[in-house]
Amino acid sequence: MKHIHTFRSVAATSLALLLSGLATIPAHAETESEEIVFSLTPAETEDHPDDRVSIRAEIDPGASYSDSVTLNNYTEQPVTFQLTAADGMTSESGAFDVLSPDAASEGAGTWFELEQETITVAAEDEATVDFTVTVPDNATPGDHPAGITASLAEQAEELNVLSRVGVRTHLRVTGDIVPTLQIDDIETTYSPSWNPFAPGEVTTRYSVTNAGNVRLGTDTTVATSGLFGWNYVSSSIGEVREILPGDTMSFETTNEHVWPLVFGSVDLEAVPKIVGDDEIDAELVSTTHSETIVLISWVWLIIVVLIIGAIILAIWQRKRRAAKFEAAVATAAKKQTEQQPTPVA
Repeated sequence: MKHIHTFRSVAATSLALLLSGLATIPAHAETESEEIVFSLTPAETEDHPDDRVSIRAEIDPGASYSDSVTLNNYTEQPVTFQLTAADGMTSESGAFDVLSPDAASEGAGTWFELEQETITVAAEDEATVDFTVTVPDNATPGDHPAGITASLAEQAEELNVLSRVGVRTHLRVTGDIVPTLQIDDIETTYSPSWNPFAPGEVTTRYSVTNAGNVRLGTDTTVATSGLFGWNYVSSSIGEVREILPGDTMSFETTNEHVWPLVFGSVDLEAVPKIVGDDEIDAELVSTTHSETIVLISWVWLIIVVLIIGAIILAIWQRKRRAAKFEAAVATAAKKQTEQQPTPVA
C-alpha cells in the first residue's frame, strides 16, 4: 500500500517552531556565546502542576481565563525575547503550528492579552509571563486552536529561518459539540497489468475534512471489490493523529491485486478518533462513501476484440465461399442447359 499525505493549510510558513520544546540558534556576531538556547513552557501555578506540556481551558462565551508561561534562558548572557499569541494551524507535515508573525490571526489568537510582549531574561535565568484569554460573546462552541511563541527580539540578518519555541493552548468554548468528518474530492483510477493473467491496481485520491467543531483524528479504510463483492481488497492509511476543525487533509491510496471484473466499487470509511486527552461528550459516527469504477484490462479487451474480429472474419469467409460455390453451381447448370440439343418436332 502506498499513501501520500498532503495538507492544505491557511498560511505556509518557513520557520522552526518547537512546541513546548527547546530552541538552539546562533547568537549575534557581537556576543561572546556561540549559541542562544531557550525554552517556553506552561508555568507551574497553584492551580496547575509543573508537568504540563500544553495549556487546556474550557471557557464560556464572554468569559475569561488566566494562566502563565515560563521563559527559560539557558545562555550565559541576558537575552531579549518577543512573545506572540497567534492562531493555531497544521503544517504541511501534519504537525501543529501557529501562524507566522507576518500572518494576521483571525481566530483565538486575537483573544490573548499578554502581560509582556517583549521581555529580557537574565543569563541562565527564567521569567514568568501572565496572560489572559477573553472569549467573545459570539464565539462558536468547540475547539479554537492557538499558541504562544517566543523568539529573539532581534535576529541576525544572516538567519533566513525564524527560530522560535511555543506553548500550545487547547481552548474549547462551551456549547454543543459536533464531531463530524467528511469525505470529498474522490478520484479513482484502475491500472491493469500488461500481463493478461495478472491483476492490476486501483489508485484512490480523496480528502477528509473536519466538518465539525472539535479536533479529530481519523483511521480511513479504502476497499475495492468486483461485482457481487468478488475480489475484495482493503487497505488503511493508518491513523492520522489530528485534523483541526475546518481543515482538510488529502490522501492517495493504492490497492493492489485487483482483477479486471468489468465493474466494481470503491468504498471509503473514515472512522473519527479522539485526540490525546480530549473529552468529547457526543457520539462518534463513521463517514462512508462509495464510488463505481470500471475494471477493464486493455490487454484482455484487445484479445476479445481480436477474437471477435477473427470470428467475424471466419463467418464472412465462409459466406463468401458458400456464395462462390452457389455461383459456380448456377453457372455450370446454365452451361449444361445451353449445351443440350433442341428437340426436332
